[in-house]
Amino acid sequence: MNIVAVDLGGTHARFAIAALHGDRRPTLSAPRKYRTADHASLADAWAAFAKDEGGALPDAASIAIAGPVEGELIRFTNNSWAIRPGTLARELGVDHLRLFNDFAAMAAAVGVLADDELAYVGGPEGPLPAEGVTTVIGPGTGLGVAQLLRRDGCAIVLATEGGHIDFAALNGFEESLLGR
Repeated sequence: MNIVAVDLGGTHARFAIAALHGDRRPTLSAPRKYRTADHASLADAWAAFAKDEGGALPDAASIAIAGPVEGELIRFTNNSWAIRPGTLARELGVDHLRLFNDFAAMAAAVGVLADDELAYVGGPEGPLPAEGVTTVIGPGTGLGVAQLLRRDGCAIVLATEGGHIDFAALNGFEESLLGR
């Protein structure tokens, strides 16, 4: 099964076609990046992606959104777009649609990454434990934060909003983080 995978931030919307393979990792087409300022809405950027892909898109989509994904109206801090989850599937012409917080989507993906695909920025280096809490944190439209809780073969993702703050490096270690 193929779906449209979208990473929707304040400045850019990134689109790709994801091929799902059951329990295995999905494979992604080369992503296409669109400036949100160049498009009036998500539906407009979606249409540009469809055109660039040569027409018809899969009838399912998963969209990771920079910000809280709750309520009847989702607004962005850094762009003028507004999303109404209740009508979005119809606007995009898909039968199946899932919306996620962007960092919650990243936290959910942590469990399928190989150890060499993870970057340790503090604490002991080693393989990711099969159980426990893993925190994903990083800059984006704001400060994104999510946690992955794994126990007894189950996983729960907690999406949060770290806020909008500036990051001023105070020492060499923090400068190295800023440079990544």
